[in-house]
Amino acid sequence: MTKPTDWHKTKFFFLGNPAPTKRDWSKTRLLAQKKLSADALLKLEWIIFYHTIGKKNATATAHQFGITRKTFHKWLARFKREDLTGLEEASRAPLKTRKRDIVLMQRIRVKKLRTRYPRYGKMKLVGIYKQEYGEGISSWKIQKIIEEEQLYFDRVTIQKQWKRRLRSTKKQKITKLVKENKVNFLWHVDTVILTLAGGGYRYLITAIDDVSKLAYARLYTTHTSRNAKDFLERLVYVTDQKIINIHHDNGSEFQKEF
Repeated sequence: MTKPTDWHKTKFFFLGNPAPTKRDWSKTRLLAQKKLSADALLKLEWIIFYHTIGKKNATATAHQFGITRKTFHKWLARFKREDLTGLEEASRAPLKTRKRDIVLMQRIRVKKLRTRYPRYGKMKLVGIYKQEYGEGISSWKIQKIIEEEQLYFDRVTIQKQWKRRLRSTKKQKITKLVKENKVNFLWHVDTVILTLAGGGYRYLITAIDDVSKLAYARLYTTHTSRNAKDFLERLVYVTDQKIINIHHDNGSEFQKEF
């Protein structure tokens, strides 16, 4: 029998009874490289291994490539020899997305309630809406109406308050600080990122006193201002609330709650 030399003739071996040989799989691999992505090519290697070296042993194949049997069987089921594009990742976007079915009357009613009760949150407005209009409305709809109509409470005043707060907490540069040679006058705080051997990270927040060189450290699993706040509270406790100045590198963890 003449061996196939192109993709069209290769389909005979894919669709017919004769099992593909190693040479046939090699040709399949070469042809796939022209039309498949790197991820799909990797999945093709799983299939080839399974049918050749793996001797159709799904457990051995999964172990060889460091995947689960469930994952392998998923792609084995999607694999079609006549159409290798089945190994490509399909879009995971939902076929039907949630639409905002907010009617005009609901929008008008929520605006009236929000104007009457500017300090009330969406959950309170849900109850008042049902009492006044005899029908229910979801808190999600109320939240979207508030966002779209900008029905926030006293927005101008809130913005002014935030600006004043930012001005009052404006940080000073370390170069402007007149250092004093006494313990707890200045502590240097920093975060060291540690890479784990098995993957992932840990975050070591450290502090050292500029004069005494007394050091304190604590390890965290996440890089957040909440953890930095926790560290600062512990440091203040350790120093008996005698810290005067803190020096840090303006990292994201040293903002917000910190």
